[in-house]
Amino acid sequence: MSSHVFSSLASSYLCSSSSSSSASASKSTFDGVYATAHDAEVYASILSQATTGNHSCVGRKPILVAQPASVGDVKRVLALTQAWVREGNGNVDAPPLCICGGGHSELCVLEGAILLHMKRLNDVHVDVGAQTVTIGPGVTLGDVQEEAAKHGMAVPTGVFSGVGVGSILMGGVGRLARKHGLSVQNVVELDMVTADGELHTLNAEAKGLDAELFWAARGAAPALGVVTRIVVRAFNVSPDVVYGTAVVRLPPSAADRPLADAAADKLAGIERILRSLPEGQQVDLCLAPPTSAASDAGGIRLGIFPCSIDGPFRSEDGEAIGFDVTKLGTCRFCDIPYHSMEEDADASPGADTSSNDVEGAVSQASAGVFSYVRQRFVDELGEEGMAILAAAASEAPTGDSLIMLQHCGGATRRGGSRGLETPRESLAFTPHDWEFSVVIIALWTDTSDDARRDAMRWADGAFNALQSHGAGLYAVDIDPFRRPSSTHDEVMQAYGDANLRRLRDLKQKVDPLGLFRGTVKLQ
Repeated sequence: MSSHVFSSLASSYLCSSSSSSSASASKSTFDGVYATAHDAEVYASILSQATTGNHSCVGRKPILVAQPASVGDVKRVLALTQAWVREGNGNVDAPPLCICGGGHSELCVLEGAILLHMKRLNDVHVDVGAQTVTIGPGVTLGDVQEEAAKHGMAVPTGVFSGVGVGSILMGGVGRLARKHGLSVQNVVELDMVTADGELHTLNAEAKGLDAELFWAARGAAPALGVVTRIVVRAFNVSPDVVYGTAVVRLPPSAADRPLADAAADKLAGIERILRSLPEGQQVDLCLAPPTSAASDAGGIRLGIFPCSIDGPFRSEDGEAIGFDVTKLGTCRFCDIPYHSMEEDADASPGADTSSNDVEGAVSQASAGVFSYVRQRFVDELGEEGMAILAAAASEAPTGDSLIMLQHCGGATRRGGSRGLETPRESLAFTPHDWEFSVVIIALWTDTSDDARRDAMRWADGAFNALQSHGAGLYAVDIDPFRRPSSTHDEVMQAYGDANLRRLRDLKQKVDPLGLFRGTVKLQ
């Protein structure tokens, strides 16, 4: 279908006028804004907003970009997508639709697809009595936490404030997980528009198809429909949450002992302490190569990021893990900074080399930075698993690449906060028996194919080396476009055989044309 024919088709579904870029013309049917490449200014503006969360998306050209301002707008875009698929865009290798909330995922913007950018649906409402927060799909996790903080509460979410709320329905691994569970274990209700344009309100009282959708949405929502509202639990937290950062350099290998083994002793000891901490305390870890300025010293950097919502850490625990409890600070939960591995390059091995410059922390959202992510849930690493991670960190392709261990366990295993547990069989989200989410993040700026291949080879190698320690995968990090040959196996590891068969049956009922195949590959 030519671009001009598509533009005509889009106008017939989204606007009663022939000019899709005219705000006044679109008001009669479309409450938000949309454009094709023919409407260069509007198109570029929306696309720029959608790609700020992940630099790898820059340069991709959707066939249409739309920012809906109402549920009705979402329905119109889905009707357009259905018509487009039926009239010739049926290539299974070219997903017809992509959905962008915060834009953190590389799957948020896809080449040649219709882009549904949810930014205008950005309401956040806190119900203090019910201890819930109702959120629109266009807000970020930072927006949610900031609004909750005004009422002395926090929501179990991931740690990166710029991530969209889609992560809440896929899992949501963060600082409250040990005490109150994952995001997905705390979803109370949601609204979803399925491919046929039907709006479904899903909750524990739902029956029939809606009951099945409520089960499936909590773990695989992006593959089944467009979520336009989420209600999630919030929990009271102190205004003085304890947090801190320590970056220490583990020493290089000795003549009779490789680096991996030397580091494994220290890391395995830290792991034992972390597993014994009270549920209101958690400590994320990051492993990275030395900075370029310190590379001659060898070794690896170990980032230690303690957080407590239940009072101070014990001094002996801090000493054993590697941080000084007297140097920890306090702040509102929503103000805890993202993990930064900045360090003093002249410090000696074993010294705390952390820097207060967290604003400069490099991530996939940084301008000019490309990214590639692999992930495994792991219950216990021990010396063997820690040696694998230490060796991988020392061989990272760039100084900004790292391996993050997000510390959970506790309520994550139970299904949520005590007295509010969500039974495992109530969720499509499958992995529960794990202590750490190990996230392998390759970051690079070199635009060459060799640099990309080196980065991907490193991340894949570390991921494969951890296979025997795995306890499942996080579906949000499955990349069907850069790893098509392994996607089926990854989806199986994320959901398990029984849940995957159930999801596929439901997918065939509610999305037979595969409008949402650009995310989790269920078909």
